[in-house]
Amino acid sequence: MNPEKSLKSTMRNNPIMKKTASLLIFVLCAWTAQAELIDNFESYSPGPITAPWVVTDGSPAFGQETGGNQYTESYGSYLPLGENAVAAGDTETTVFFRIYKRPATSPDCSVGLSNLADPQGDWNDFEAYVVLYNNELRARNGGGNDTILSPLTEALWYNIWLVLNNSANTYDVYLTTGQADATTGDRLANGFVFRKSTADPLATFKIYGRSDAPVRVDDLYIISGFSLSIPSDTTLPPVILTDPDDAAVPQAQDALFQTAFTSPSVPSVEWYQVASPADRLLNPAQPNLDMQLSYDAQADQYTAALTLAQTAMSDAGLYYARITNESGAARNTASARLTVLGLTTRWTFDQAHYSGGLLLDSVGGHDALPTAEPLFVEAADGTANGAVRITDEAGWAQTEAFDPTAGSGSMTLSVWANWQQTSPARQNLETAAYPEADSLTAPEALTADTQWQHLCITY
Repeated sequence: MNPEKSLKSTMRNNPIMKKTASLLIFVLCAWTAQAELIDNFESYSPGPITAPWVVTDGSPAFGQETGGNQYTESYGSYLPLGENAVAAGDTETTVFFRIYKRPATSPDCSVGLSNLADPQGDWNDFEAYVVLYNNELRARNGGGNDTILSPLTEALWYNIWLVLNNSANTYDVYLTTGQADATTGDRLANGFVFRKSTADPLATFKIYGRSDAPVRVDDLYIISGFSLSIPSDTTLPPVILTDPDDAAVPQAQDALFQTAFTSPSVPSVEWYQVASPADRLLNPAQPNLDMQLSYDAQADQYTAALTLAQTAMSDAGLYYARITNESGAARNTASARLTVLGLTTRWTFDQAHYSGGLLLDSVGGHDALPTAEPLFVEAADGTANGAVRITDEAGWAQTEAFDPTAGSGSMTLSVWANWQQTSPARQNLETAAYPEADSLTAPEALTADTQWQHLCITY
């Protein structure tokens, strides 16, 4: 749990707490000041690693997850700790970091601390460290590596705490997943002995292993003393956990988009609809829009929700959320498509809906320009001048280019037709160029019997 969020929540719900808020905030700040962020990898551009990291083998890189979180992926690199080095006589310092094993890999990679200022060698450079070995997590204990977790789950971030006694050359290892702080029950190694047990400071953080299976590392902190809390840094940007899902709803029904994310500081969420030339910022005061932001203290994550009530055909399109916090960085979710199932266009071909030289679209506004003055005839329901006769010279009409599928990629065309010819007995019905350059043929769809026929064509 993030202690800052817990305090804010308590103060909101308990007026008595406000009297002692200044004292509690002072104590909280004293705690967070002990957690020194060494690297969260957010300041780098994805690609080959750069200073202050040093390459010792292979091509270590900075990577980025779908939600925007960044990390290093390496089997040969180290970071000098400088003034954050663990002193030789120090009896209690906690080093926190996260590790991740990619699916379908078999790593043999060590992650931890070295006493060397320039550890260009192999495993012998380490003192206190963990090892991702195939599907196990091991920790060094003097002359060998002991298995502390088996099996190790793929594609899952693990939180690691190394609680060091550099004076005695021993350490403990704690492990959790997700946003869970560690407890004494999460201790997997107790009093393990450093590899070399030198009397030196622990001067570098090192990653070393086989070239065919690098591991990911993130969120490196050094904490003075003993701490099993997940460190928090309000300068970190949001991390998107889940993107909104596509939605398809009937016209006039509600549509819901949701995204889950973490943020160490209070976030702000805006929702956008993809548009040209610029995406449209949705106004929460708009009557048919509802935007909610909730926080789950147990999971330490936020959920932002956008509801579009009574959807219209014009609501169809792509939507995404933009999340910001005190870091000043913005994270966009992936876009989700809203498909509204309903009528997109309707040309009645009725003379009453012919105006200004155009056949009017009574639904979508896609009015059609005839190639010549249309000849109106009796419709299928007997309405006088309620249909158009199509000949080689007249009856054809053209609209501007538009997407009749309203972004869904599919549609149904419904039309009444009466073929006045008597030969041949049947005629194919064919599209000229939809979609793109492809044509679609309905063999013998029209019958030469002078009867009105209702045709439904689904693309």
